[in-house]
Amino acid sequence: MTNNVNRVTEALMTNIVRGQYTDGLPSQEVLALEFNVSRTVLREAVSRLEYNGILVVQPKIGTRVRPIEQWQLMNTELLSYVFDRQDIAHRVVYEALIAWLYIGPVAASLAAGHGKLPVALTVPHVAQASAHTADSLVEPLLDFHRTIFSATNNMFVSTFVGVVDLVIQKLVPLLDSEDRLNLLDCHLVLSLLLSSQSEPLTMNDLKSVYTDIVHILRRAMTDTAFPMSTPTPVSTPAELHHDC
Repeated sequence: MTNNVNRVTEALMTNIVRGQYTDGLPSQEVLALEFNVSRTVLREAVSRLEYNGILVVQPKIGTRVRPIEQWQLMNTELLSYVFDRQDIAHRVVYEALIAWLYIGPVAASLAAGHGKLPVALTVPHVAQASAHTADSLVEPLLDFHRTIFSATNNMFVSTFVGVVDLVIQKLVPLLDSEDRLNLLDCHLVLSLLLSSQSEPLTMNDLKSVYTDIVHILRRAMTDTAFPMSTPTPVSTPAELHHDC
């Protein structure tokens, strides 16, 4: 039964992303017949999507799709699926970047304040990746940011690490060699800021570096491998203006 539930859940998600159910889902009888499954399997698939905020089931009225703003996108399994759907991925990745622009400095400040960061926060590890391909840069950057989030000692801030993981995995491989070096430079600056024992760490310094990181990653979104299927929101933060 599990395989059928997974199959139906995937099919429903595909149809939802494509905008097929704008007027609500068909009845359970119709959907069960369409997917050639029992109503028990169908209900389980619908329940999964309801749990993640994608569907709302109203007895005697029907089942409708919630606006994407109400989806549980902090569920990284769901977010990963959305990132792979070109129909809506551009908007979701863009908004994830903007969220990181504000959450990143807070996470770094908390981590540094708790004194739980390694003295030289993976600088050698990250530096070794500079001469390699984009794919070889992904893992060191994932390790870098996972270290920061795990050191925040804050159960809410640390949950954002899954979003950052997916952004890095999605965008870093799309960067050209120049932007990979720029991104590496930003992380070396961030490493030095967080490991400095002589200079006081300021939120403005952190905001500046994270602004540069997000700005570089945004450029990957213009790559032909990442088509812009929805308009970029006009509310681009004014901070996005320079690199490291």
